[in-house]
Amino acid sequence: MSILSLLLGLAISHFAPAVSAFRRYQWLLFPSRQAYSIQAVPGWMPMLILLLFALVAGSLLAWLGYALAGAFGLLLVNVLIVVYCLGPRDLDRDVGQALESDTARWQLKLSPDANGIEAAGSVLQAALARWFGIVFWFALLGIPGALIYRGARVAYRCSRASEDQKAWFGQLLFVLNLPVLLLMTLAMALMTDFDQVRTNWSAQARPWLIDAAWLDRLANVVCTPDCDTQQGLNEGRDLAWRMMWVWLAILSLMLLAGWIR
Repeated sequence: MSILSLLLGLAISHFAPAVSAFRRYQWLLFPSRQAYSIQAVPGWMPMLILLLFALVAGSLLAWLGYALAGAFGLLLVNVLIVVYCLGPRDLDRDVGQALESDTARWQLKLSPDANGIEAAGSVLQAALARWFGIVFWFALLGIPGALIYRGARVAYRCSRASEDQKAWFGQLLFVLNLPVLLLMTLAMALMTDFDQVRTNWSAQARPWLIDAAWLDRLANVVCTPDCDTQQGLNEGRDLAWRMMWVWLAILSLMLLAGWIR
């Protein structure tokens, strides 16, 4: 059911980008926010509250969907949560707008004077945040996993959190991103130059503890050297989609093997 939910969710998000208007994540932070202004609360407490709230809320949503309409209800709730957590904006639409207008590049956190490699890295960073993190944690933990990942990303950018609290959310995000980045690297190696990707990955100071900045270096490895910004945006989008197809193919094989449902 998880692979079907992901396929339907990705299709809806891609072909109906207007759903981004319904992606409002502040309710996920509501319990954590209550601890922001309490001086005696340790910095890790909002992070723990977020984890517990996402686990409880996700489990209740799954139970409610199944209780109301059985397997179909559970599938419907799964698809809705996948669509909700992907984003907050459609990646293809943002890349298309960035190709047409320099002023739209802020949506990808891309500076106006960025070169092609930086543009490709920016698209891969956005793909991690919008697609791959959600796909991995939903496939692993279901609805709670998707809510935890999205909540962690939103909480890390919350302006009301103190520096200590943001540091804890940053550590959580690092842990959540780590297996996703390793699998993205493997997918990239399988569909490009395996030896080159492996060599550059092994050359990292801590290859098993890479962070999101590794995607910028990965873009430098696999993208066309000296490409311009538009070519970099296109190559980054193409690489993101090719990695996604590799992931979905592997998930399908795991489904056939009975490792996931």
